[in-house]
Amino acid sequence: MRTIVLFAVIALGGASQMIEDCNHRHQSEVSFEKGTCKYRNQTLKDGASLRLQFPCEEWVCNANTKDT
Repeated sequence: MRTIVLFAVIALGGASQMIEDCNHRHQSEVSFEKGTCKYRNQTLKDGASLRLQFPCEEWVCNANTKDT
């Protein structure tokens, strides 16, 4: 019984850490070059999107207006 409780505590602690990581904003530079957006060593064409699991974020490249 103690083992089950310990596993539950560990699992819940890990879940809360993952939620916290998803809510944390990361500061990184975005650059725009020849109709693409470059961010965190990823290059997207204009209009393309990328969903990341860690860190928990999704972004869309809008190279024409230089916005992500």
